[in-house]
Amino acid sequence: MSNRSKKTHILMIGLIGLSLSGCLASQNEPTKAKVVTQELQCPNVTDLVLGKPQTNELNLDAREILTLAIHNINATCEILPPQSTIEVGYEDSLGSDVKEATFTAQETKTAKVTILFHLTSPTREQQSSGSATLQITDKKFLELGKVITISKEDKQILIKKAFEASWEELMKPFKEPKPESKTTQEAQETQQNGEAKE
Repeated sequence: MSNRSKKTHILMIGLIGLSLSGCLASQNEPTKAKVVTQELQCPNVTDLVLGKPQTNELNLDAREILTLAIHNINATCEILPPQSTIEVGYEDSLGSDVKEATFTAQETKTAKVTILFHLTSPTREQQSSGSATLQITDKKFLELGKVITISKEDKQILIKKAFEASWEELMKPFKEPKPESKTTQEAQETQQNGEAKE
């Protein structure tokens, strides 16, 4: 084998190695990131983790979701179990449909946002999901008309509604009244029976 063919062979192996390491690096990219912030004032929550979405077609701002999460965690801190880790994830989709007639076309855009929570603690594990959908339709006559866009305000409304639905679902078990003890129930029944006799 000549020196030139050896160099070409080594160069080819090097390029294959680089391309493989690039593929592996993109597969090992973190899908979650621990959030470090002074705004989280809840001693019951030791970690807040933000998941990265598979797709972000609506180009959602993760800071808006984090702000809502921190506010709600701080507001409900006393009912959250100690040493909790809360993971926040989000997904979105944007679909478009066009129905054409002879002179008109009707375009519909559908935007959907889903907020996911996963709470883990030494005593409990809880998951929730909440979604919000927005559909906008516009007719064009002879291809004249505005282009449908999902505005920043629309995205904020979708995030807020999906967040509220998911957070409410996550908090349900913590807000449910605890069953009364048998002796308390018996005492109440005895008191009611006594009142009925009078």
